[in-house]
Formats: sequence, structure tokens, C-alpha cells
Amino acid sequence: MLALGEWLVFVNDRAGLLKVLSVGRDGATTVRCQAILKPTRMETPLTFARGMLYVRAPEELVALRLE
Repeated sequence: MLALGEWLVFVNDRAGLLKVLSVGRDGATTVRCQAILKPTRMETPLTFARGMLYVRAPEELVALRLE
């Protein structure tokens, strides 16, 4: 999990899904849910730098621009 301003970013590595939640006083709302990886086991944390989210798995590296 990674907190980015009003968003929480989760990656379910066993399913290969990325989920972005908008969080506020009224709770959380799913903004985006998308398959981004083959189901695997991630061994490194999510990384965010210069507007890009990096998701690294043993055989894949995914870079996503979050807007």
C-alpha cells in the first residue's frame, strides 16, 4: 500500500490487480481497478517518483503515470 495525497494505492500481487482509492471524511471510493501484472509474488514495495508509480515483480516492471 502507498499513500499519495488523497489516494491510497494497493496492488494485489496474487491477482495482479492495481486499485486506487480516493479517501475522504466520508470513507473510501474506488477510483480505478485494473490488471497490471501476471499473478505473482512481489518482493519489493511500491515506489512513486516524479509522477510515476513503479511496480516491480520478479519478472516484470510496470511504470504508470497517476493523474
